[in-house]
Amino acid sequence: MIGCVRASIRRLRSGVVPFQDVDRLSVGYDGIRQTVGDSLSALAAKGRCGPVFVLGEWGTGKSHMLEFVRAAAALRRMAQVKIDLNARDAPLNHPQRFYPWIAESVSFGERRGLRSIIEDAYLNPAVRDRLLQFAWAPTSRTLGTALQTIVLESVRSGSDCLSDDASWNLVMGADLPWSSGKRIIALDRLGCVARLLRCIGAGGLVAVFDEVETIDQLWSRPSRLGAYDTLATVCTLDAIWAVFGITRRFDQTITRDLERGILGYTGTRPSGDFLRHWRDRRYRVIEPPQLTDDAAVELARLVREAYASAYAVGFDGEKDTDLALAAWRTNPGRNPRNLIRAIIDALDSKRSFGCSSNSRLGRSTAHAAP
Repeated sequence: MIGCVRASIRRLRSGVVPFQDVDRLSVGYDGIRQTVGDSLSALAAKGRCGPVFVLGEWGTGKSHMLEFVRAAAALRRMAQVKIDLNARDAPLNHPQRFYPWIAESVSFGERRGLRSIIEDAYLNPAVRDRLLQFAWAPTSRTLGTALQTIVLESVRSGSDCLSDDASWNLVMGADLPWSSGKRIIALDRLGCVARLLRCIGAGGLVAVFDEVETIDQLWSRPSRLGAYDTLATVCTLDAIWAVFGITRRFDQTITRDLERGILGYTGTRPSGDFLRHWRDRRYRVIEPPQLTDDAAVELARLVREAYASAYAVGFDGEKDTDLALAAWRTNPGRNPRNLIRAIIDALDSKRSFGCSSNSRLGRSTAHAAP
């Protein structure tokens, strides 16, 4: 247990809040909690939820807010996944490149990865019928066909173990080549995955896309049109709540494309709808809450308590925390990441690394791990 807490502190040293601590360390989030809760409730009840764009520059808490969304979904036992976009390995105009990552990393309950989730559903008698109904439904398309093959192979072998490597390759996206011609197939399969997750009790899929502004690294008009097509489609897929992390560069790129007449090239493509919706401010854009003085004091207290829990230090660290707070208030940036790092640094400086008292275990531990 102490090892897990210390692992969390190691992440806090870089200003990054560990996933399991996101909810507890999200101070000043009352309004955001309401917004996220309402969206998750809508997804669970109706299977539809409008997209949200989280706007923030580095250090403003955008990444933390995206993690908060995922943590809130996990607490409600809903499937969630995070995709870090970039123009080379995971560009928006080629969803076939990041679909395999979604299949590998999507989480639902204690399960991670689409194969693990499906196998767990199949082994659960209460869920198996819903999984099979999805597999044999025409709307499940190639994903359903692959699942049928996997299940039938299991029945023929008389085993509860689901196997058929070729079909699993399709489920996990290994069949998707790196070509723009597979964009529609990849997005269609993503929609099927979301409906599958909803069918087996996950409520849907919360898909968090970060670094969406890397769209400005797609240098040609056709590549950016492909990216806008992807955004338009993901925003309208059933059983998915799409949350996009953006900076001002994203809006600047779209504004520049609109000024250059990109709408004239969209025709009937989905990108036209997305660009018009963005131009007309029809999408919901929210910013991470600013860290007020009261919230900063509360955050400092929570970080100090986590530190004390990790190391059972023989000092309360309140004075050191207050000094870090005072220094942080003079910083024009005043962002949460800098405050967390400053507090951890102050407490590290106070603690003796050669011999730290561990009152919880009733002994002294030499050479305590940092």
